[in-house]
Amino acid sequence: MARTLFIGALLAVLLLPMRLFGQEQRPVTIVAVSTDAFPIITTTVHTALASAGDAPAFTLTLADKELPLTASAPVQVPMMVSVVADLSDGMRPAMSPGLTRLDVMQQRLSELVWRLQAEPNVMSLVLVGDTVELAHQQTSDLGGVDNTVANGNPAFPFTLVVRDQLVEPSGGLLQEGLARGLAQFDSAEPTQPRALVLFASGDSWQSTDLLTIQPALEAARRERPVELLIVGFGGDSTTTPLRAAAAQMGATYIHQDDSASAEQKEALNAAYATLTALGHYTQLSAVADGVPAGMATLQVVYGDASAEQEIDVPALAPQVVPLFVTDHFQDSVRIGVAPVFAQGALNTVTYLLDGRSLSVIGQPQDDLSIVINTADETFQQQYPPGQQHELVVAVTDAQGLESRSKPVLITVLSPSHSPPPRGLIVGGVVAAIFAGMLFWWYKTTQIPSGNRQSRGEDHADTENPGGGQRPEPDVTRPQGDRGDGPTVPQGDRGDGPTVPQGNRGDKEQTTDPSNSNNTTYGAWELEFLEGVEHGSELLTPTRGTRYEIGRVFIGQQMAPTHIAVANNQVSRGGHAILTLKANGNKLLLKVNTAKNPVYLGENQERELAVNDEEPLSHGDIFWLSNAVKIRVVCKR
Repeated sequence: MARTLFIGALLAVLLLPMRLFGQEQRPVTIVAVSTDAFPIITTTVHTALASAGDAPAFTLTLADKELPLTASAPVQVPMMVSVVADLSDGMRPAMSPGLTRLDVMQQRLSELVWRLQAEPNVMSLVLVGDTVELAHQQTSDLGGVDNTVANGNPAFPFTLVVRDQLVEPSGGLLQEGLARGLAQFDSAEPTQPRALVLFASGDSWQSTDLLTIQPALEAARRERPVELLIVGFGGDSTTTPLRAAAAQMGATYIHQDDSASAEQKEALNAAYATLTALGHYTQLSAVADGVPAGMATLQVVYGDASAEQEIDVPALAPQVVPLFVTDHFQDSVRIGVAPVFAQGALNTVTYLLDGRSLSVIGQPQDDLSIVINTADETFQQQYPPGQQHELVVAVTDAQGLESRSKPVLITVLSPSHSPPPRGLIVGGVVAAIFAGMLFWWYKTTQIPSGNRQSRGEDHADTENPGGGQRPEPDVTRPQGDRGDGPTVPQGDRGDGPTVPQGNRGDKEQTTDPSNSNNTTYGAWELEFLEGVEHGSELLTPTRGTRYEIGRVFIGQQMAPTHIAVANNQVSRGGHAILTLKANGNKLLLKVNTAKNPVYLGENQERELAVNDEEPLSHGDIFWLSNAVKIRVVCKR
């Protein structure tokens, strides 16, 4: 009857929801999830041991959306280990020559303490003899624990109970010792791994009725699982009740028979290695971009295994930055907005310049950019040229959360085709009238050739003493003075002021008017063919010579020469760097990160090495990762 009750009670313990050390390890377990630094989600996981070099990569999804990992690092969490040591008469028999079971147990227990000392773990020690003594409550002084095991602590001798003959130890004392060991876990942190280790005699005559520890086991399991390792010394390894109890409770059982063989020692060392690895966690960090607030399923995939946990995703206002080609606004300018973080679509977008609204987009749509005409007279009056003005983008998302971008300073320029000043127009009209009057006077005062002699008789003797027809004077008039009025300088003939070369409506100014060497400037355009809805970007020496292309860091103040690419497979910051040289007539491409590749060619024929500079030519194609396809076009 007692045996039937014992088996039934053990089965009841087995059916409780508890993952024990000896059971098959789950390949991945979610230990903790933190959203304190949202939108960064930090997930701590524990994985089963994998041989060096073949550990699979982690993948995180939230609400079925894959999250880009920003960090993956090993984390050592201090373990809490409770050891219960049997000092009853059952440990007195000899094992290997010259050693008792107690001697071998001291060696094996000291090896466990040594392993735990290698990392910041804590440990307690319970001694079971005629009474149950807590020699060490949970402590990080594992050297002190090892001193007690070596029988160097007079307050708690690590010796057998001295009797005239072997007496069967009380099963109740072992149960009490295990209960005292479990009670040490009451101070453990919720995520702290816990292990209970029992060293006891393996004789079949010893009572192993551990059923009274069931309430303590249940209490310990309320927070975290308790891993259980039982080491039996002596007796028959197949018939010892300790093995049967370990099998029923899902514990690991390691037997050390009287031979104390090297194989048995290696088996115990392997169990120690697995035990100490329980404190080896991995901490994963990911950006939860595009996931709405509320309850969602977080899934960690590790090779072919996975683990899931429901988490509450906080609500966070979107973070955006304004987009434009250059911070010098002239003529027609396109302004856009790039979400650095958003939990959904942007419902409204308002563009503000010096606090005044330029435009409002009041509903979600694919293109949230606007085009403004800075040459407009009203615009030029509101935002005087040559001064800096503050550009801000205000947005509202689908959750009704509002935010504004960090202010960006831009400079408004005068229109490239300015109308002539009013004074110049009036002066031109007066000059034209005056020129007309001169022309009329000149024509009306000319003497016809047939009348010149009669009208000039008073001068005949001095100018033409020989008489006869006066010869035509041999005078060469300056160019522009041939009877058509005064000379009008080139470009000033009533058609307004001279327009410098390159500013006459051309798309690009290729000559610097202030450069006496007539230096030629080049310009390049990036055409985004695949992977983003970006359109194109213009690179000119006037905008800058060094362009970083990549995703934007959260909260980053984007430089005018940063080209933002909204694709999760593109590295944040500078995935690649484009450099204009020789006044923009040469374009160089450099890979700036080893995390994600850069390829050249229509079909990604060649991968570029990190920090190598590759010259680009008109029509060349390069890829950021294998997702964003870009063509370069020379605009000279």
